[in-house]
Amino acid sequence: MAFEPAALERAIAAGIIPELDADGGFWVESPVDESADPGQADPEVYFYHTATGASQYGRPEGVRVVKESDLPAELTLPQAEEADNGEAASGAAADLPVLCESGLVQFGDVLIDPARLDDWSAQTDDDGDTYYFNAELNSSMWEDPRALVAQAQAAAGAEPAMGVSELREAAARVPALEDENKALRKQIEDIERELAAARLALTEARDGERRAIAALQAERERASARGP
Repeated sequence: MAFEPAALERAIAAGIIPELDADGGFWVESPVDESADPGQADPEVYFYHTATGASQYGRPEGVRVVKESDLPAELTLPQAEEADNGEAASGAAADLPVLCESGLVQFGDVLIDPARLDDWSAQTDDDGDTYYFNAELNSSMWEDPRALVAQAQAAAGAEPAMGVSELREAAARVPALEDENKALRKQIEDIERELAAARLALTEARDGERRAIAALQAERERASARGP
């Protein structure tokens, strides 16, 4: 969520929200059922980070969490220019995965790590519909995370990231590649030795040719000195 900096400063100064963390945001507690009364006992809630968009059901540890109902009005929605088609535009944008500068892909409130797509597993609900669940994040979605990552990377012109399984396969190929490199280096060393031997043989041949020419010239000079 992109808040107006002045609004954030006022809320921090008033003690309504904590100082922004290293990601530039803070954690918010929100009811799962938006129609539920925030004052009811033990309402079902989840937690989301205002800067990264990460969400989870477990309460974040070691940080101050702000209840959504305690946020001032100016911090309840992202600050954006109003337009006649604003709701439609924001709704369309929310349906599109976005590649962040960190390399993660944001889709709604969920951040997808392209290098950890194997953390997402396909599940089937009681109606037989397929959804995708991430046990590490305790998060689920209807859309295939792999398709979302590919879509976001294609839109940004980025190279597809390797998943955990692909990284493992690549690591497993390293010993074989090292053996191939050793064999190639040995072939190169053999070729270099052969070239060195050929250069030496050529040098010796040229030296022998020069000696033979010098001897022939000396013989001719002696013959000329003796006369006919």
